[in-house]
Amino acid sequence: MRESAATSGGPWVISEPRRFDADLRAIDPEADPGPAKAYRISPLARYLLHPGPIEIRKRLIGAEIHAARRGLRFPRLTRRLQGRPPSGELLLSGLRLRLPTLRDPDLRAHLEQLADALRPYDPFQRRLARLDPRRLAHVVGVCEDPGNGYTYLKLLGTTEERLHYLAANVGREVRIVVHRAHSAEGVFELRACPPGAFGDGGWVPLVAYGRAGQAAACVLTPSGRLDFRLAAAEEVRYLMLLEASLRQCREMCRALASLREGALRPLRLAFEPAAAVAAEAETALPPIFRELLPGEAGPARFGSLIRPALQTMRTAVTLSGLRPAADGGEELVFIRCVLHDLRALEPLRRTLPSVYAEISRRAVPTEAGRLYVLEESTGVGHVE
Repeated sequence: MRESAATSGGPWVISEPRRFDADLRAIDPEADPGPAKAYRISPLARYLLHPGPIEIRKRLIGAEIHAARRGLRFPRLTRRLQGRPPSGELLLSGLRLRLPTLRDPDLRAHLEQLADALRPYDPFQRRLARLDPRRLAHVVGVCEDPGNGYTYLKLLGTTEERLHYLAANVGREVRIVVHRAHSAEGVFELRACPPGAFGDGGWVPLVAYGRAGQAAACVLTPSGRLDFRLAAAEEVRYLMLLEASLRQCREMCRALASLREGALRPLRLAFEPAAAVAAEAETALPPIFRELLPGEAGPARFGSLIRPALQTMRTAVTLSGLRPAADGGEELVFIRCVLHDLRALEPLRRTLPSVYAEISRRAVPTEAGRLYVLEESTGVGHVE
């Protein structure tokens, strides 16, 4: 398990499993007896699975203010009983525009001083100063999240302390603690991932085993001691999906190299289930089928046979990051790779045997299924 893995010919994030016969009760007293499976995972995979909190930075650009209802002693409980959603006033700062990237540090420092000098004249500050903390039920920060619109920021302390924090930090980048890299279902926050984690060194073992009759997994240190247990053993599947996309999508590999070199700043990694992308299968056939179908009339002739098979067992893997733009700002870059499980193409084994055989040859075998790239795309978006 200690041998190295090179991205040139080996795995990127997770290796094929091997039988693991060591006694796991020294690591987990509740481990079931019997053989287990061991993988090697990269530093990137370890970062994605680690259950600990991470710290990222976001630009605080405003607040949402919820006023307390007059005459109501418990406004939140009353809204819940009446079935009324909470409503609030959105306040955005005029300082939310980013300063352009400048080569002269003195000029940038001068512009930042000007921005600070203008801070008291920001309408947001004047509106904030007129608020009476005693008449507020809730105060929430609003942050700019590239590629994902605006996001809320939970503020701690009393209402007065929250308002003071907003007044002092609006228009600036603030530190935010996220409970873990796997921040939402199928979404991984990459902003706290160091560039070195995108390299091909520092591989560690991951062991999948049974625990009290349920699937469990843990990551070990290079010396074989327990590093941490996975929050859910099913998360290993995300690594397999990412591994399959990296082995077949050149743009995804180039993006990983750019992240390692620092040319691209990591943002997030997302896995969308089949239901979110199945609607695309109702339109034109993916490029791989247009390439393999015989003759120019192939798509029109066999499209009705292929489209039903494309409706299920699809997963879109999207990697996004930020890179410098020509205008001095930043632009959002995303690479999207749609994976499809070969098992969904079983109906084509007899009707289109040559097409099925070629796709089977290209598919990457994993424990998550035999996966091939249905389609891939890249895009660039503007970040204000």
